[in-house]
Amino acid sequence: MDLKKFAFALVFGAVLTLGNFQTTWAYPKPVAVIMNYDEISSGIAIQRANGTPGGSEALLYPGDAITGNVGYVQIKCAPYADFHARNGAYVISYNPPSGIRGLAQNVIGYASSFWNNVETIVSGASRGSDEDLNLKPQPGFDVTLLTNQTVCFAWDGSAKNFVITDAAGDRVFEKAIGGAKKLNVVPSAANLKAGQKYSWSVNGNDSFKFSVLDAQTEKDILDGLAEIDAENLSADERALKKAAYVQLVSDIYPDKVDLYWLSAQWLSEISPTDKKLKNDRFVLLKKCSQHLDDEM
Repeated sequence: MDLKKFAFALVFGAVLTLGNFQTTWAYPKPVAVIMNYDEISSGIAIQRANGTPGGSEALLYPGDAITGNVGYVQIKCAPYADFHARNGAYVISYNPPSGIRGLAQNVIGYASSFWNNVETIVSGASRGSDEDLNLKPQPGFDVTLLTNQTVCFAWDGSAKNFVITDAAGDRVFEKAIGGAKKLNVVPSAANLKAGQKYSWSVNGNDSFKFSVLDAQTEKDILDGLAEIDAENLSADERALKKAAYVQLVSDIYPDKVDLYWLSAQWLSEISPTDKKLKNDRFVLLKKCSQHLDDEM
């Protein structure tokens, strides 16, 4: 069975239903948004650098050019994105640092603010709830794991047997799970090696590919997380900032890192009562759901 078809079968009954969320983000994800698009759309045109994306026309991607009455356009950019006037147009640029260690801690909050802006433009006042979000199968498709970080493998329906195989198809981890719907695994405890590719499956069905990060990339990410841990933050604030950080790393280096599953795990463990933190959590969790949907 084709992996994508299996994915849809596996999440049977959990097709993505995101309320008023009406966009399908292209990959890579948007790096800017026109905040007043409805007001000025009739006076501008957008020349897409990489074809027409699905979803909201207000979302902008690297290389997109806005022409027309650009003086009235209000643009909010993601970290490391900007817009410049060129021959009467506004052109979107995107220049993240070449390595993870170059990411500045102060951009994490800015990234969360940007995605709140995206959510406002795309969904308006109606934000939905956690129940609207699809987060299975976990951890997702072609994700990357951290050697000593527990990962929750989860699926819809019950399963009797959980198996991880290496790139050669040899079984490296197997566990009878007696009808369970999820299983926590620490990669190092399952004898998974840094920099190696694997697949997991339940009940002998088609498998989902993943890899364990190479040692240097993992160290760079853990160093960034350690900086957040050292900050004077509440437990909810710390979890939100760490969740935003691993999303940011995944967005900027999509060919090397995909830690959206870890973001979702941390977000699922907190229930902030503060209005802003509660909203930030929902926006980030919704982004996890959309990322999973994009990968299917």
